[in-house]
Amino acid sequence: MPATLTRIQPNRHSRAARADLADAVSLHKTLMRLVPDQLGPHPRARAGLLFRIESEPAPVLLVQTSSTPNLAALPSHYGTAHTRDLTPMLQALHAGLQVRYRITASATASCIAGVTPHPVTGCRRGKTIPLKGHDALAWWQRRAAAAGLDVTTSSATPAPSPAAPETCQARTTT
Repeated sequence: MPATLTRIQPNRHSRAARADLADAVSLHKTLMRLVPDQLGPHPRARAGLLFRIESEPAPVLLVQTSSTPNLAALPSHYGTAHTRDLTPMLQALHAGLQVRYRITASATASCIAGVTPHPVTGCRRGKTIPLKGHDALAWWQRRAAAAGLDVTTSSATPAPSPAAPETCQARTTT
């Protein structure tokens, strides 16, 4: 499946961009406008949408999608955006290759206790709780192994604020 990485430099004068940088739910809604409609009950997963905010001297949005995003769907004057095809990099990966990477993830667990199924997906989900420290790292190691990665070293850096996710750094053999 092809993948793209889009770098968005938000315009500090854009009300929409400032609002998105202050509210993850609003940002998610804006970024979902970049992917096709009618993706079924799990549109974010089908779109392969992953994103994070890099706090360089000025905030930068890094957005990964499984198809070329429709940048015209961004609000007017939202910022500048450039998209790069990740396919050549992904095709260069092979078994035994060591890769260093950094992820920012919201490691969570769901506690199921007498909940009703989701009206669209039918999934039963309880209260979602954030994982921290060793639990967050163990969460990533399970996810990485399930994706076929052999994590050789890893570490977790606590988030700078209670609302921000853990940052995990890892070295993986694919």
